[in-house]
Amino acid sequence: MEQLKDIKDFKYFEIDWSFYLIYLLAIIAFLSFFLYLKYKKKQKLTTKQKAINYLKALDFNLLSDKEIVYNFTIYSKIALKDEFEKRRTQLVEQTQRYKYQKNPPPLDETIKTEIKRYINECL
Repeated sequence: MEQLKDIKDFKYFEIDWSFYLIYLLAIIAFLSFFLYLKYKKKQKLTTKQKAINYLKALDFNLLSDKEIVYNFTIYSKIALKDEFEKRRTQLVEQTQRYKYQKNPPPLDETIKTEIKRYINECL
């Protein structure tokens, strides 16, 4: 029996779990970030909302009278609410003489104020 060698004790390996924990948290954070981006609802503006924003930003000082009339006619039709159709039609009829001309007369201040009032009240 003396020739038998002694069996060595089993040694436990210490594993540092902090590295794996940090790695796991990084993966979870990475995945949650991409899931957030995937499911996040992006507000895309509709054509009507774009037209409303354009009408509200319509600059009466920088644009020519002809451009004001054309832009108002186009974008007010898109952004139209049904209850204001009659009023919009009246304004478009009043501005007909400023359209389709090479050199239109200057836009009346009353029409400008009516367009501004329509934009503020109706949209």
